[in-house]
Amino acid sequence: MANYRVSQPLGASPKFDGPGKGFRSSFAAAKKAGKKNFTWNGKKYTTTTAAEKAKNMSYSELEKAHNKATNNHGVALGVEGKPKSKSAQKSTKEIKNSYGKRLKAVRKNKGWKLG
Repeated sequence: MANYRVSQPLGASPKFDGPGKGFRSSFAAAKKAGKKNFTWNGKKYTTTTAAEKAKNMSYSELEKAHNKATNNHGVALGVEGKPKSKSAQKSTKEIKNSYGKRLKAVRKNKGWKLG
């Protein structure tokens, strides 16, 4: 496993360097460093995972998020054209599954307020 260096001048946003500066490695380094946001390829992202987001969603928000994630995964697989990268396919599947697991748990929990 590669070692990553987190460099952050005082008052600056964290910069995540290291071999394979892909999105996943940058996300993981930022998450491990306890950062709420990070920048990758000039765009700002949050370190909040889909599973973490799902915990605070209403039932209707969760359904919408799951439907969107399912659609995005289909696009990544090439349902509407050329398949995306294996990394994109894996990421969209993980997001879809995170929302799906929470949605399934909510549906089983009869005491959960739907709304």
